[in-house]
Amino acid sequence: MILKPSTPKNVSRRVLPGKIITSWVAVGEYKDILFDISPEGIARVAINRPEKRNAFRPQTISELCDAFIRIRENPHIGTVLFTGVGPSKDGKFAFCSGGDQSIRGSGDTLVMMASLV
Repeated sequence: MILKPSTPKNVSRRVLPGKIITSWVAVGEYKDILFDISPEGIARVAINRPEKRNAFRPQTISELCDAFIRIRENPHIGTVLFTGVGPSKDGKFAFCSGGDQSIRGSGDTLVMMASLV
């Protein structure tokens, strides 16, 4: 299979540095993640919180679960690229720094966690 170089018309959004050699189509509307699919059967899921070095919070987990359920149910997807958006404000890249400690114990966190159960 030959991949065509990207053009401004077929690039949905840049997630990683480097040359883009396929087109991506955005799937779903999320706040904490980006979910794209390529015509070659590749799903790309990226945690999109570079300002927090892609630290996850309950909403991130909920969105990841939704995206991975969609991937599981799509018979055309054979490969998943799971990454983090970057760089952060200091220019560093991070896949995921772990749980977001700035929201730990907040009421919103408890409400979100209850909705996941």
